Amino acid sequence: MSKKKLGIIVPIRDRNEELFKFTAHMQWFLADKLDYTIYFIEQQSPEFFNYGSLCNVGYELLKDECDYFIFHDINLIPITDNCDYSDDFLNPIHMASNISDIKNGKPYPHYIGGVFKISKEDFEKINGFSNDYWDGGFEYLDLLWRMNKYDITLPTIKFFDKNIYKQHRLIDVNENEYEITKKLTSFEFKDGDSLMIKSNSTIDNLFQDSFTISFDAFINGNLSQDGTIIAKEGYDVGLFVKNNQAIVFQHWLEDGELIQIWWNHTDIKNKWAHITLKFDANDGIASLFINGKLVDEVFFDSSKPLMNFSNKDIWMGSLFFKNKLNGKISNLICFDYALSDTEIDMIFKDDYNNSLTTFEPVINISFNKMVGQFYVDTASLKNNARQILISNQKHIIEEDFQYSYKFNMPEAGLGKFKILENSEKFTILDNYNYKKPDPNFTENESIFFYEFVNSNHKNTPKFGLSSVKYKVTGESKIDKNIKKISVKLN
Repeated sequence: MSKKKLGIIVPIRDRNEELFKFTAHMQWFLADKLDYTIYFIEQQSPEFFNYGSLCNVGYELLKDECDYFIFHDINLIPITDNCDYSDDFLNPIHMASNISDIKNGKPYPHYIGGVFKISKEDFEKINGFSNDYWDGGFEYLDLLWRMNKYDITLPTIKFFDKNIYKQHRLIDVNENEYEITKKLTSFEFKDGDSLMIKSNSTIDNLFQDSFTISFDAFINGNLSQDGTIIAKEGYDVGLFVKNNQAIVFQHWLEDGELIQIWWNHTDIKNKWAHITLKFDANDGIASLFINGKLVDEVFFDSSKPLMNFSNKDIWMGSLFFKNKLNGKISNLICFDYALSDTEIDMIFKDDYNNSLTTFEPVINISFNKMVGQFYVDTASLKNNARQILISNQKHIIEEDFQYSYKFNMPEAGLGKFKILENSEKFTILDNYNYKKPDPNFTENESIFFYEFVNSNHKNTPKFGLSSVKYKVTGESKIDKNIKKISVKLN
């Protein structure tokens, strides 16, 4: 028998018939194997069901009695001996990864619900489930993001397209479509090519205060190079490739002190990557983001003035015909202030679109618009000036490329489960119409995509297990170790 005690938490409402079928099966399946307690947490009100809150309530009621937990749908029952309910695990496990009644084993590739095992320590670390999702799902997707945020060990890595965050789309849609193909227009730098943005009133002070630079880049890793990505003359302030070993940002304080980020770019050689440099002059932080994620940052004394680089032209590909880059650049966007981490993440995931965002660039060049030999800047500029990028040569490339998004998933259990009866829940999930979601589903989707994901999960410390509100309204004993607890959610 397992040394640790298991708490099985089953959220329900108006499911008495299934309750007794589930109880009988689980008593048979777990007989003499484990020390366990089953709590059916029955919601009395309000009208809409809240699975996540009920899981949190069950945990609160059992946390002092049990050592690890399984959150269990009443619809699912184990049917093979390798459905492992024991304490022999180190990291969270999605036990219901194979449901016999559903095509491909589960409703969708990112599904981790149904039967989920987790330690007490990990559950408290992620602050449990969200309490925000009513009658329409997303509580397990939210849980998955919480586990990734708090670095819970999840051994399985899957790849998803970078447009998974758009409204009315689930994270998975098609298990074989983990990468999205995108049309990209880029300028290829080779043989000493350079581009220059002439100094003007709109961008003269870029690099003199807070700023953000964002672009897609393909760095040729087959050639030894010290190359300029984007920079200003003088002490050479900007982004560079150094010794073909690193992406380097550098700036100077007026007293000659160097501000420098040196980041090994081995992982992004010879493939497209989204690069963002944020320089916050107020807080004294320079930060480098790759594919929307912070990879390095340095701190400096914000009370000291920066060295003056105003009224200087901006160069790409070389710096006044030196430090020549071999690679491709697309979608150059510059801001004369420091973007938030959320805004940086939004640009990576969905590209910049000034009709959908409130943040405003001073440079926006996609290399898809030309006037003669000039590339046009399409930014909505504060003084309505037109920026022009000047080219010595024309190496414009239109190409398709694939952009992957990596996500950590919990270990999948080996056992097989069966739907207890024809469940409406699983029917909906297996045949979900992504184009016509029901209103409750859409509302929860909006919470997940826009309030949770795009806020970089800043609400997890406040909203979850620590904030669940409930009142126990009744209790009935089904067996010596099985209870039904009725609760009212507040």
